Amino acid sequence: ADGGAYVGRDVRDAHCRNMLSLLRKCRNFLSKDDSAEQIWNHLGKRITPSDADSAFEPLLVLCHILPTRGESWNGWIPLAADYWKCLEFSSDWDASWMGLFSRLAKHQPNVIDWSPYLPLIYERIATSFRLPLGGAAPQTPVERRCPAQLVFLLTTKMTVCSALFCVSALSPARPQAM
Repeated sequence: ADGGAYVGRDVRDAHCRNMLSLLRKCRNFLSKDDSAEQIWNHLGKRITPSDADSAFEPLLVLCHILPTRGESWNGWIPLAADYWKCLEFSSDWDASWMGLFSRLAKHQPNVIDWSPYLPLIYERIATSFRLPLGGAAPQTPVERRCPAQLVFLLTTKMTVCSALFCVSALSPARPQAM
């Protein structure tokens, strides 16, 4: 027994980090014409917000591999916004969607009209600050967290993604969003 069957946490974490890096780099080499639509059709349809535990896996993989550069297909935005609305009180869920939206806003500036989605995005950004609202505020329900076995896929920080989205999407070319 050489210990090959046992993989320690440090080794597993290193493998996961390397796999995520590979996934993120691969999306730059996918064809721009239909790969985004095919990926969304495969993974996006597996996101079921009614079952939060099973919804996280396809969302997190989608966040890493969905191409957003250049003229990539962005017809997934309305359905993604609907999915995002379905699960409240989950900072992991919000950070994942915000990361995907901010990357799209950065890679396709002045292409997407964000105005229909701004109320949702601003609401989730404000919620992420977790500001106390005083004694009359209702108590926050229990937060839904990403399942433990998928935590390694969480790489986005809500604050950074929010700032990136605001800088990328709210430009002088689209004053209605400001």
